[in-house]
Amino acid sequence: MIETYDIASFDRYKHNSPFTGSYKGMRFRIVHPKKADNEEDVIIVDVYPGPYCFEKTADDLKVRTTYPYSVEGYEQIVPYLNKYYEEHKDMWVESMSEALSRYSPKE
Repeated sequence: MIETYDIASFDRYKHNSPFTGSYKGMRFRIVHPKKADNEEDVIIVDVYPGPYCFEKTADDLKVRTTYPYSVEGYEQIVPYLNKYYEEHKDMWVESMSEALSRYSPKE
């Protein structure tokens, strides 16, 4: 189960640099992007299967959601990640199996 301390503190996101993490084959990326004057201030959460990093994962495998850039929005991220993990558990197990087989010694 992902805990709040697994995604860094709310204050970290004010610097606009992405935070990445993973949990049992599920990878995630959280960022508070710089916004234009007419854009809503949000935190973006992308979820995708491993084993690759965000930039090397096909866009069609990524699922994006947004939350308001606020403590309340931040507090919604961990429950979302845990729910998404449970709802798609087979995908994460498969991605872990694929990663392990890819890097296992060949006989």
